[in-house]
Amino acid sequence: MPLSEHEQRLLDQIEQALYAEDPKWANTVRISDPRSHYKRRLVKASIGFVLGVVLLMVGVVNYIPLGVGGFVVMLAACLWGLSSWKRMNGFGETSGSGPSRQTGRAGRRSGPKPSFMERMEERWRRRNDER
Repeated sequence: MPLSEHEQRLLDQIEQALYAEDPKWANTVRISDPRSHYKRRLVKASIGFVLGVVLLMVGVVNYIPLGVGGFVVMLAACLWGLSSWKRMNGFGETSGSGPSRQTGRAGRRSGPKPSFMERMEERWRRRNDER
């Protein structure tokens, strides 16, 4: 739904005031591609992972609690980087606006998701049919 002329003028005024107040922050926020934000997070997560490895190695040699802390830092950096990578590539989206991923199995029925036991029985039947 497009904005009315009055709303558009107000938005432009707010934007101009924002640029006048803090141009560096306004340029950072104005980035049109959100993937650049996630790329920066990936770089920071990589640096955190390397820092965790260093802490882990130093801790194993010298001081065990430091090694445990290094492992925790590595784990947190991996989780943060993985979530950023998923969002950057569109895998973490729940709405229908993002790229759709299909499993691509030919004989798959559409409808409710089969239960665990139904899937196992289907695999067993396919395995016996191949013999």
